[in-house]
Amino acid sequence: MNQQPIKMTYNTKPKKLEFGDTIGIITPSEPISILKKDRFEKGTAELKVRGFKIKIGKYALLNPNNYIAANDKERAEDINEMFADSEVKAILCTAGGHNSNGILPYLDYSLIEKNPKIFVGLSDPTAIINAIYKKTGLITFHGPSVMSDYGKGINRYTEEYFGKAVMYSEPIGKIKELSNWEILKGGICEGTLIGGNLTILQCLIGTEYEPDWTDTILFWEEMGVEPFNIERKLTQLKQLGIFNKIKGMIVGKCVECETKSYNNKTTIQEVVQKVCSEFKFPIIFNVDLGHTMEKITIPLGTKAKIDTKRKDFFIIESGVM
Repeated sequence: MNQQPIKMTYNTKPKKLEFGDTIGIITPSEPISILKKDRFEKGTAELKVRGFKIKIGKYALLNPNNYIAANDKERAEDINEMFADSEVKAILCTAGGHNSNGILPYLDYSLIEKNPKIFVGLSDPTAIINAIYKKTGLITFHGPSVMSDYGKGINRYTEEYFGKAVMYSEPIGKIKELSNWEILKGGICEGTLIGGNLTILQCLIGTEYEPDWTDTILFWEEMGVEPFNIERKLTQLKQLGIFNKIKGMIVGKCVECETKSYNNKTTIQEVVQKVCSEFKFPIIFNVDLGHTMEKITIPLGTKAKIDTKRKDFFIIESGVM
C-alpha cells in the first residue's frame, strides 16, 4: 500500500540536552515516601555522575504520606518556575502516581511557549506532556523518570533511546526490537506520534487538553488494568470516532494486565483485535515502552512510520534542535 508522506509540521522543538546542563526535577503526582527516598537519592546521584547538574522543585519533596506531593497550584508552580529558570535545560519527573491532570489549568502555557525546553513524563504525567503539546505546540517526551528508572539502575536500552531522543538533533530512526513485537494488523502508515498511558489519555477526552487525533499514530501502554477494562477504554475511543482519525497504533508494554477476575483468560491482543477489527490501520503490539525497565523515549508530536511487513517502527523527525 503506497501512501503520500505526511508533511513535517512546524512545532516548537526544545534545544538538545548536553552534558553539564541543569535538569530540573519536579514531583507532579505521587510524593516521595520515606520508603522510596533512597531511590530518589540514587536517581539524582546517577544523573550527577553522568555530568548533569540538578535543581529540585520547591514542592518536590513534600507530603511523603499523602497521595499527591502538594496541591494543584503548588505542583504547577514548580513546573512554571522550571520553565522560567534560564539555567534549567530539561525537566524530569520523580515518578508517576495520581491526579497530575489537576494541575493543567494552572500551568502558564504562554510562559512555556516562550521558554521551550525538554519536558519528560510517563504514566500519570501523560496528562502534562499532552496538555503542553496541545496548548503550545512544544514537542514533549514520553520517557524515563528519576526514581523509576535512574533510581533503580537505568537499563542500557532505556538510556540509549533517552539519549537519542533528547541529546541529538537527528531523528531517532529505526527502533530496535528488544522484546518480541507482534503484528496485530498489517499495513504501512505515517503519522504524528500522540499517546501515553491509556487511562490518563481517557481522562483528557472532552477537555481542552485532549489531543488532536487527526493523522496520528496512537501509542499507548497500561499497568494493572485487566483486558476487559482495556476493552472498555478502547471501545470509548472507537465510539468517539477517534479510530476513524488515526493512521496507526503502537501498543506498548502492558504490565500486570493479565486476566485475574475470570476463568476465561482473554488476552490484550484479543481485545485490541476485537475493538479494531473494522479499521485498516496497522497495529504493532508489545513495543518496548511504558511501565517497564526497557523503554524507548518518544518525542510527542514528531512524525513516525510503521511498516508491518518488515516489522519496522521509525521515528523520522527529531524532537530537539
